[in-house]
Amino acid sequence: MINMINKIINGIAIAIFSVVVIVAILVLSNPLRRRSEERIRTVMLNHTPIGMSMDEVIGVIENNDNWEIRRTRDHGYAIRSGVPDITIMRGDKNIVGVKAMEVTIGSYNFFFVAGKMTVYVFYAFDEDSKLIDIAVVKLSMHI
Repeated sequence: MINMINKIINGIAIAIFSVVVIVAILVLSNPLRRRSEERIRTVMLNHTPIGMSMDEVIGVIENNDNWEIRRTRDHGYAIRSGVPDITIMRGDKNIVGVKAMEVTIGSYNFFFVAGKMTVYVFYAFDEDSKLIDIAVVKLSMHI
């Protein structure tokens, strides 16, 4: 009887350990999962520094298989409730830049089937098409 209880306890311990290892691998395997929006912004500024032309930024994005330009606009982006919004039309006093681009740089599932987190980078350019600002946001979609 004691031998059977020990087998059950060992089985439970192995199962718990396995789940912990799988979760750790998931977290550590995707840098977008473990980096904050501000840290991602810093990394993106290393790839596309302030002052870079819009064409150069597009070239950097197109050379990365995981990044995708979703939208470009002939107006900047606005920050609404802490989230960049590229759909706002020109004329809003809170617009950043005179041109904007929305780029997805990756996504990941959080806790298996609970939903998907997508990381967006918003680029703002001045009237000379020079990069003046970057905003990063992680947005979740529940599946």
